[in-house]
Amino acid sequence: MLKKKIQGMENLPTLSASVTHILRLLGDENVNASKLHEALNRDPSICADMLKVTNSALFGLRQRVTSVEQATALLGLRAVRNIVWSASVVSVISGREKDVWLHSYSCAMLMHSVIRSSNLQVADDMEVTALIHDIGRIVVMDFSELSNRVINDVAQRDLLPIHLAERQVLSASHDTIADWLLELWNMSPSVRIPVSLHHQETIPDQYLLETALLQLVDYVDLRARGVPASPPPPPLLEAAGIDRAIIPELVAYQEAQVAQVDGNSFLAGTADAHGSRPPSLAVRAPQRR
Repeated sequence: MLKKKIQGMENLPTLSASVTHILRLLGDENVNASKLHEALNRDPSICADMLKVTNSALFGLRQRVTSVEQATALLGLRAVRNIVWSASVVSVISGREKDVWLHSYSCAMLMHSVIRSSNLQVADDMEVTALIHDIGRIVVMDFSELSNRVINDVAQRDLLPIHLAERQVLSASHDTIADWLLELWNMSPSVRIPVSLHHQETIPDQYLLETALLQLVDYVDLRARGVPASPPPPPLLEAAGIDRAIIPELVAYQEAQVAQVDGNSFLAGTADAHGSRPPSLAVRAPQRR
């Protein structure tokens, strides 16, 4: 019943027709480059957001990109697809609840840095996954102002993580609600499934490492911000080959990142504050259960 109500909301975040068309083109590995560039340049808004994302800390490029043609040549179609998704998410989240946006962006930065410093072999859209993971929070806010207020009151009164308060009030948390939205968006399973499971304990083997990483960066960033949060279940981290003893070091690292991200303007910041890099996770091979 709740899913039907959520998916039927008049103000549910949607993708524009031009973004849908661009993503359809990017789904074809043999897409004509001129046709793609024409579609991208036809939407000045998505172009502007794409360039902001491309030049942000999420990609850490050494040279500034000034056109979508240059972005495509430098990064390739798969990266451009992720940039389009990121730009679309930015347009939905960044102008809304500031805390949700800052957390989402710094999680994406942390995901990028952890994957790079630990040389992890994971899905290539993990930064998008981190950026989009709390979009269900925006849906909850739009669904019912009263319910959202009660959720926040319950969380503050009982010192609960927000997803547990949501379950008390709505019988569903924002990770599940995000899944209902991403289903309508035809989001790829590599993004949709970890997002839908980032507050769950039972994870399919196929998405074990990606979901564990998302739960980890979400928790670390919330801890760095002093926000109540539930840690990733130890059995999940163990199955994913992640040593939970690394968490305090990651939190200390992320505290410096948060100070930089929150003190800068939209999509600003460098890949690693003060030239530091996060501690390596030294991930073992995930255990099949």
